[in-house]
Amino acid sequence: MGTDISPHLVVCGEALVDCFATVERSQIVMRGVPGGSPFNLAVGLARLGRPVAFLGALSGDAFGRHLRDSLVAEGVSTDFVKRSDRPTPLSVVSTATDGTVDYSFRNHEAADYDLDERDLPRDLPASVSCIAVGSYALALEPTGTAIERFAAEHADRCVISFDPNVRPGLIRDSAAWRSRFGRIAGFAGIVKVSAEDIALAFGREADPRALAREWRASGVPLVIVTRGADPVLAFGAFGEIERPVEPVAVVDTVGAGDSFHAALLAFLDAADRLSRSALQSLEPTFAAAMLAYAASAARITCGRRGADLPYAKELRG
Repeated sequence: MGTDISPHLVVCGEALVDCFATVERSQIVMRGVPGGSPFNLAVGLARLGRPVAFLGALSGDAFGRHLRDSLVAEGVSTDFVKRSDRPTPLSVVSTATDGTVDYSFRNHEAADYDLDERDLPRDLPASVSCIAVGSYALALEPTGTAIERFAAEHADRCVISFDPNVRPGLIRDSAAWRSRFGRIAGFAGIVKVSAEDIALAFGREADPRALAREWRASGVPLVIVTRGADPVLAFGAFGEIERPVEPVAVVDTVGAGDSFHAALLAFLDAADRLSRSALQSLEPTFAAAMLAYAASAARITCGRRGADLPYAKELRG
């Protein structure tokens, strides 16, 4: 069934159920909530008032139906969603005392593998100005190939925003994955990456600043490196910016990077700056305001349980 949403952004990738596990006496108690980095990003954009569509495969099982219903309830278009006969992938989430999280995936032959080029939309609405890709779906086949080719096909007219969101346990061929990383970064308009992702993808000895400068020199208009509680780094036409992160009582960090990414894209879209030419001429004052907005969104998410991304009204004050 179609919707009346004319999306400005299309988010590609997986949707799953995050299972938060706690031990209570002799029992392991789990609470399941919708999740997956692309799913979170789509919801976050909708909550910030941006017209957005989700592109991916959702199971027809009870979990998958709930994921689809959740997208619709949030105002995300599901016009590009494939209904899969495979089960919904699960992620078991454990939280450390400092709020950092560890993920263990249960996705053997699940719906996140069930997207190929035949499932891609033939005609992309003229309203779409940005395609967001990333997360572990890029390491799955045929899903990863389909998403990469979809982004590459539309890179001439749409900004490709790339957030790798590395999950090493799901990367079977590290060399092939790094090659895909390089190809996507080669046509991306935005690379938003965490220092943790850089360490996982390129080794602990990798220098985030040096890599960001390389991506900029290769033609990426905007590179953002988040570093947890350390200052965010931004590289663009405005030069280099290092923005301190305000302290927060961290409940957990689930969805913090997705929240930052959503707010970054929402800020650009609302200002009509989500085009490659506009990204190539961002001013220092605009970039500083953009980073402050994105950091505020991530801060709110860190103060809440799970990937509970903020609404626009929460960021106005």
